[in-house]
Amino acid sequence: AIPNGRFFWKVRSRDFAGNWSDFSQVRTLTLQYQVWYQKSDMPEPGSYKPINLGGALVAASNRIYALKGNNTRDFYSYDASSDQWNIEQEIPFLDLDSVIIKRKVKAGGALVYGNGNIFAIKGNNTKEFWEYNLLQDSWMSRKPIRSIKSLRGGSCLTYYNGAVYCLVGSSSKFEFFRYVIQEDSWSKLNSAPAGRFNKRFKDGSCMTCAGNGKMYVLKGGSRLNEFYCYDIASDAWQEKESLPYFHPLIRKKTRVKSGGAMAYDGLNSIYALKGGGKNEFWQYDITNGQWFGLETIPKSNRRSVPKAGASLAFLDSQIWLLKGNKTREFWSYQASLDKLYHRFTPHLLTGEAGMIQNYDSLSEFDPTKGAGEPKTQKNTAEVLCFTLNNKNFFVQKLIHNGTSKSANLNFQITNPGYYVFNFYDLNGRVVQEFDKMVFSPGKFEQRFSLDNLPNGVYFVVIAQCH
Repeated sequence: AIPNGRFFWKVRSRDFAGNWSDFSQVRTLTLQYQVWYQKSDMPEPGSYKPINLGGALVAASNRIYALKGNNTRDFYSYDASSDQWNIEQEIPFLDLDSVIIKRKVKAGGALVYGNGNIFAIKGNNTKEFWEYNLLQDSWMSRKPIRSIKSLRGGSCLTYYNGAVYCLVGSSSKFEFFRYVIQEDSWSKLNSAPAGRFNKRFKDGSCMTCAGNGKMYVLKGGSRLNEFYCYDIASDAWQEKESLPYFHPLIRKKTRVKSGGAMAYDGLNSIYALKGGGKNEFWQYDITNGQWFGLETIPKSNRRSVPKAGASLAFLDSQIWLLKGNKTREFWSYQASLDKLYHRFTPHLLTGEAGMIQNYDSLSEFDPTKGAGEPKTQKNTAEVLCFTLNNKNFFVQKLIHNGTSKSANLNFQITNPGYYVFNFYDLNGRVVQEFDKMVFSPGKFEQRFSLDNLPNGVYFVVIAQCH
């Protein structure tokens, strides 16, 4: 996705005989939109400690649930509609044949939602495994994990189809287990990859399930920011493109460390933090197998960056972030907005798109004449038109100033087929959509009514569909 900033490029066009025009003058695109929002801090009661190692988030039943970690048993829920936190029943001490094991949540603590309840591990060199009943606000101890080593930093959980999966962190055995909920039983699976340098999965390692029987694991504490996919059906691991060292807005080599986290958006993207006191934020396109740097995480002071105890969750088209790092800060990211850009712009910026043209208004363009100076209309816009994967896409920034009740969109179709037209606001919400239309190759002008739209800036996306 394109982050905030001002971007420059120059373009040329090609006629149907294959002749290229001269390059245009330099064009600009300025994006200024807010995607990060600070929310109410996690409460201080009951331990009155900040978030640290073992901090964890999970989305469940339209709420966010959280562990504070930091050698506490604090457990909370958060209501996004009211921006309010509630204190829930703390995770208990383990009663082992009338012997109370007084272990709290520390490095390796994790949460996952599945089968209507929340499951948790404490880390902290234990093998404890817990289930939280959402309706009864109560905890129940389940069978401990059958790992050789106890759970420490880098341990993580995910869920798929009636089972919880656990990667044992900080272990030289790279153990990986499945817990079948109905059977209350653990079984060992194929071990996670040791990687090129045989590094353990340390603090910052994280795991998420993409809902298609595939799980993705980011290794913390490695030299290469290794990223793996586990296929449940074949019980096999595959290495994917590593999380890049360099974020496009920072250009400083960084690795995944304590506070690394991931969350799946339920569609096609995984969002990730590197932790380690870095404010980088990333998106992984599952279909294309590519990473993209997103708008960085705001910071209000030196400590206001994700580190030990940081965690991510996805709910209501937003990514939710605990920053950890001995703070209680809680943030949300408008994931719906980058859906607009992500489908198109990464290829545009890396030069992998086909023909690219920019126009300063909605007036007609002629691809055989290069990038000329178009006529200005009452509702102005910057237009990006390009071909990607043999399909036509158009992204257009429309400034609606109220002087006209309609706007004309001029575009050229090279591939025949159905096309859809959607208007987005700056929060990524679809504010106006139209039935799909059939176009044959050629140049077209389409008029759209703006009667129902208030003054403001909008993006018009035209995409070929089936």
